[in-house]
Amino acid sequence: MFMATCSTAGLNITGNMTLTGNVLANGNVGIGTTSPAGKLDVFVTSSDATTLPLVVGKGTAGNYLTVLNNGKVGIGTTSPATSLQIAGTQPTVRIGASSLAGCIEMGNSDGSAGINYLTVLNGVLTATTTKPSACQ
Repeated sequence: MFMATCSTAGLNITGNMTLTGNVLANGNVGIGTTSPAGKLDVFVTSSDATTLPLVVGKGTAGNYLTVLNNGKVGIGTTSPATSLQIAGTQPTVRIGASSLAGCIEMGNSDGSAGINYLTVLNGVLTATTTKPSACQ
């Protein structure tokens, strides 16, 4: 059994369901929280780093966007091993449209201070510590 109540504060759903949360009058939706900070706020109290607080997919195994409780994000996997893991038979990342500039901005691999920029032009990969115009 569950109970749904509605007031000027929003819609509150509680009870023996898999969902406990609020829909506030401002349109914010909370799952696992009664005070959502954004349009969709999913809060998990588990300390288990592999808890799946957010999974978006159409029900086909591996066809998901997953955010784990430890902040790791998976696309095409429900168990990302790194901060961002993209899996699939031909995973592709596109930065910018085919006719627009794009670049990758990243910190030093050893964790020391510094920013690096990677760009590609006509098949030539360039790494620099000076921010190129394509990264503006």
